[in-house]
Amino acid sequence: MKKSLLTILFLLFFCIPSTSNASYDSAESGLDYVTRLPHTQFLPSNGSTQDTDIGISITFDSPISAISDGPNLDHNTQYADLSNNYALSVAGVLVTFKNNTNNLMVLKLGQSNISLGSLSAIPFVDGMKYKDAGNPSATPDVILPPQKSIRKTIYADYYHLDDTDWMVDGVPVLKDNSLYATLYLKVESSDGGSQFITVQTPNIGIPQNTATTKSHYDASSYPNGFYKYSK
Repeated sequence: MKKSLLTILFLLFFCIPSTSNASYDSAESGLDYVTRLPHTQFLPSNGSTQDTDIGISITFDSPISAISDGPNLDHNTQYADLSNNYALSVAGVLVTFKNNTNNLMVLKLGQSNISLGSLSAIPFVDGMKYKDAGNPSATPDVILPPQKSIRKTIYADYYHLDDTDWMVDGVPVLKDNSLYATLYLKVESSDGGSQFITVQTPNIGIPQNTATTKSHYDASSYPNGFYKYSK
């Protein structure tokens, strides 16, 4: 009897599918057509570098994709869809700062600015509390040791509180790929120097072979990618 019971349990273990896999499959089974849609990117490609006259190189690794919603989306100019209420958007940029000098450099983000489309804000970085977005005194500095590189995600402080959850919004990506970000950064050096530098990202869009005016962006797949499907 004991041996039979063990045999049944063994068979059940291998025959019953994983709950997580089952739910994932059923979520996609109702779609007539499913394909992976890449995130937004800098055009023509991610990874371009700009040198500044103070010895800091800035590499634009990638935009940070998000989803915007609201009644004021312009479907003629923006990648807007999903029941006419959502748009593929950008919430910030992932950048790498390289200090090419022998001095210690400090990025004073609380005294800096990021401009993204019509939005202009004090940078928001990972590790901050959402309630501190836009607060200069709560915005940390970025320390760049000599001859070292640091990668940072810099967001525009574009957040809102939905009931008890903080929602990350973004600036809708434009169909003509004309959206870009500008960083106005205050930099201090260990040699006593202090100045502002201005850098502009390449234009932001999505690859032309995936651009479509009638795609359906599934917010449930964020942040691992967007799905488009048609019925």
